[in-house]
Amino acid sequence: MPAEVAKAFLSTAIQHRALSRVEAFRLMADLKQRGQHHGSADEVISGFFSDLNLAATDPDEAKVHTAAQRFEELALFDKFTTEIENTSVD
Repeated sequence: MPAEVAKAFLSTAIQHRALSRVEAFRLMADLKQRGQHHGSADEVISGFFSDLNLAATDPDEAKVHTAAQRFEELALFDKFTTEIENTSVD
């Protein structure tokens, strides 16, 4: 499964509260580790929708590439907030 597709679906799962961020990041890390023996997992499949409900109202936001970018933004936000929490505890 291309990495962008996995990120898109995990991003949607986080938004619908089907998974926590921690669970989603663990799943993505596991998928990356399992897929290492395959060629490039960075194939972009941006022409189809990852969220059909959202596609009805905002087709551009529902595309795989956009949802995958949201996952990356969530990952950065999570890393940033975790670092702040760890710093404030000291």
